[in-house]
Amino acid sequence: MTEVMKKTAVSEYGYINAKLRARISKILTDEFKNNLINSENIESAVQVLSSQGWDSAVEKWNSTGDIQNLEFELFKNHIENYRMVIKNTDGSLHNFINILSMKPEIENIKTVLRLWFGSRIKNRPIGYRSSYVFRERIYENIDWNLLINSIMYDDINAVFKNTVYGSVFSSQKVVDSNDGLFTIETNLDRLYYSSILKASNELK
Repeated sequence: MTEVMKKTAVSEYGYINAKLRARISKILTDEFKNNLINSENIESAVQVLSSQGWDSAVEKWNSTGDIQNLEFELFKNHIENYRMVIKNTDGSLHNFINILSMKPEIENIKTVLRLWFGSRIKNRPIGYRSSYVFRERIYENIDWNLLINSIMYDDINAVFKNTVYGSVFSSQKVVDSNDGLFTIETNLDRLYYSSILKASNELK
């Protein structure tokens, strides 16, 4: 590696490190967590978020008074953190961070599956809850609208057919009220951790 390349790499990772530290400082301090935990009500918790610069989430709460909207905005910010790092990395590190983004995507998939299960298997109304599903691309190119509107399990299987999650869904032939979603959710988690292990071994 030439001296110029070394300086470029140092500058790049220094920039990423600075941005990450700025964001992590908003989340991971003991004081921040304790203040959230000890909040007497949702308004107090929102004030804690406001003091740490979570402006978009606070604005969403102030304009709607909807806690699910607040959670949805926090999830969107979470995804933006991944996108920022992915955009500013390359090579094996880029791939590793990209694989890490499977985690929130899998949580989003689980949310939709639970809504589908409640609606189609348990015959429970889901109503407005589907509006809080994140529908932009995270890791895979998933048609979230098609997934949300799936009627049969075969429809869900078709959505994931050409994705990294395809084998998880094709190996499950049916979903019913007895077995639920446990096997699928467990296999999604196993896929994530095996993918992380493989990507970590490729880091240089």
